[in-house]
Amino acid sequence: MSRSRRASVIAYVVTCALVLALIVVGSLETMVWSPLAMTDPEYDLERIYGIIGRVTVVGTLISLWIWAASGIALTVGAGVLLLQPRRTAPPLAVLAVGAALLLCGSFARFWADFGMGNTVSDEVPPYRGLQSPVGEVLYGFGAAMLPVLLVLGVIALVRVVRRRRLTPARRAA
Repeated sequence: MSRSRRASVIAYVVTCALVLALIVVGSLETMVWSPLAMTDPEYDLERIYGIIGRVTVVGTLISLWIWAASGIALTVGAGVLLLQPRRTAPPLAVLAVGAALLLCGSFARFWADFGMGNTVSDEVPPYRGLQSPVGEVLYGFGAAMLPVLLVLGVIALVRVVRRRRLTPARRAA
């Protein structure tokens, strides 16, 4: 395995680990930490879930499952496209795609947990909509992926343009 391919595979493995961490922590934040942060301390999850009803809980679980399955499918699909045996994408391109996946995954989590957050803030005293500290970190992490994506994308594009200018076929023409 070439050094560049090895670096691309490592970048992809890091991307997979971060996507899975976003899915696990984001799901816990939506189902456990966020409802507890929105309510007074005397409310536990059983009482919160009793107030908001089974439909909201099951609907949120379904939307989280769709969000997680989509993120996993997109990550696996990106790996298949980027790590082809004959033509592996450069490590920076793999990292840029990983940043895009994390940015989109973080943004899409908002829609996956909207129903739960809206219902808890509307039906459980003291009727306030808050995020847990973990939720704030997750959204901040997702927002930080935009400048990372832009920087990696520009660097990857500059390298592609430089390579094309320096190829022997271009010099001979």
